[in-house]
Amino acid sequence: MRKLSNINIILAVILVLIIFLLIINDEKIGKGTLYIDNGLDNKLVIRIAFGKEDDNVIKYFDEDTILVSAKECKTYKIHKGYIRICYDTIVTKYNIYESGDWIFNPFRINTYKYFTVVYGGRNNNPGRTYTDELFNIDVDYLFQDPPSSLSLKSGSTATRTALTRIRH
Repeated sequence: MRKLSNINIILAVILVLIIFLLIINDEKIGKGTLYIDNGLDNKLVIRIAFGKEDDNVIKYFDEDTILVSAKECKTYKIHKGYIRICYDTIVTKYNIYESGDWIFNPFRINTYKYFTVVYGGRNNNPGRTYTDELFNIDVDYLFQDPPSSLSLKSGSTATRTALTRIRH
């Protein structure tokens, strides 16, 4: 009985180490979401491949094909590193240098407005527009307007950020 409990303790320690290593590796990889926002009036076939650098050469692997309907925004899970995106006759290569959400705007058809709303205070920020093909974004409200008001304690302020589509 004593040997069995020692084995269980060893197995539990190994399991904890494996989970710890997976968590650390997950943080190093960095994960996020790619929002493929098709502003075209027709469907678009996107091919995405991830790559890694080997002897100063980027080698791509694990290619996926994604069908995005007209005027549709589709999500795709990504991680930090090199990415190759092919659509129509265009091949683009990017370095996804940080985790989080990325907007992919094929043909740069869509225009986006990033803005901050201040609740309980003055808002002097006019915002910024994006027409980039690929950009990283960290917002509270994606493709929707933030609420017109928030419940706050007297004298306090809060801010919320949003990215909306101006033309689609």
